[in-house]
Amino acid sequence: MTNVSDKRWHDLLRNAASGQAVDLDGIPLPAMPDPAIQLRTVGQSGPGAMDEAWAFASQCLKRFQTSALFAGKRKVLLDFGTGWGRIARCFLRDFLAEDMIGAEIDGDLISICRTTFSGPRFLPCGPMPPLDLPDASVDFVTGYSVFSHLSEAACRAWTDEFARVLKPGGMAALTTRGRWFFDYAASLPPNDPYSRALSSMFSDFGDAKARYDRGEFVHSNAPGVTGGGVLDGGFYGETFISERFAREVLGNGSVSLFEFDAAADHPILFFEKAALRR
Repeated sequence: MTNVSDKRWHDLLRNAASGQAVDLDGIPLPAMPDPAIQLRTVGQSGPGAMDEAWAFASQCLKRFQTSALFAGKRKVLLDFGTGWGRIARCFLRDFLAEDMIGAEIDGDLISICRTTFSGPRFLPCGPMPPLDLPDASVDFVTGYSVFSHLSEAACRAWTDEFARVLKPGGMAALTTRGRWFFDYAASLPPNDPYSRALSSMFSDFGDAKARYDRGEFVHSNAPGVTGGGVLDGGFYGETFISERFAREVLGNGSVSLFEFDAAADHPILFFEKAALRR
């Protein structure tokens, strides 16, 4: 919605994350939550947290701009699993704040978003659909570090839900675990409870990788890798979505996987809802 370059926008996001008062076209950027909350939810705080967020958002914007829907002044973005709004704030340059929606399962994080943001609508959601949104009411969906944790049933259900709420020609960008993460997790020293849990989440990492390479959906809800609290093991853990599974199962005719780089540090599944044909 403004002519601010990518580099300048990234700098503004970093400055705001460091505690500076920053505005875009006279509108202040949202305040950051307490650093402890940032660390607990995303593992980083301050500018580093926003660097990671912008790396994802900038890739999304490159793909979203190929959709005819992006050219519209009024286009709706749904940030699924918005947390404290880390990803959402990256899109305030390109979307009107009142056209942005954040969906989140943690009520405390929704409260933070409603306090720090001005304009976006923040919706509570459960482990499974539906969202309180009409059919074909959303142009674009983002989900960072959400489908890297959901169970197969939850992944299927939420992909179907995005197909319902997306307009024809709309796109969704969802991250998952990369294949490299199998070896990384297996090699972790048991220095803390989470590292111990990751290093033992599969009894046989070789078998897990083989299943992934065959195109299967690979998920672990072993003790310690569930999120705790509202993120229970019934739907939450560590998830690796293969390209074949994304294309053949999640791309179920309503949405189609059109890009996926399994070798990326944080692979993004890009889906597109079929446009209406004359």
